[in-house]
Amino acid sequence: MKPALCIVVPVVDEGPILAMHLGELQRFRKRGARAVVVDGGSSDSSLAIAAGLADLVVVAPQGQARQMNAGAAVCTADLLLSLHADMRLPKNADELDDVALSALLKRHGPPACLRERVTTSARRRERHGPWRTILLMWRLRAAYFLGADPAKLALRCGYRAPPR
Repeated sequence: MKPALCIVVPVVDEGPILAMHLGELQRFRKRGARAVVVDGGSSDSSLAIAAGLADLVVVAPQGQARQMNAGAAVCTADLLLSLHADMRLPKNADELDDVALSALLKRHGPPACLRERVTTSARRRERHGPWRTILLMWRLRAAYFLGADPAKLALRCGYRAPPR
């Protein structure tokens, strides 16, 4: 039977929080959701942790879009949810990234607004402060709309360069 929901979790060196995150997703797996972890080249325990707590582990080139696309390619569910390792869903989220994807999806129909909320880690704000973080996000968004290379923007955001 085809799962109704496939949860794709892109990771790179998320070992310290991955077990807790995937543990929280077990309640959705018990209700028929499929959990797919897409590793972008972790050097920590992420792969081993994911192997025990996900339905499928995929290795893909590093980069959020690359990893999410690789995960989506193996999903057969009616619904696809991309969920970062530092995001938490409400307990009933199965009942109820990004600028380029949103723009593409808007061509196919209006966005749906859900009442439920997700919780995202504040580690970037805690490290750099709220104002610097907000300013960085707006500068990155403006640069993207002005045609900047997304790979270079990712480096400015603190991600490692993907291997070539």
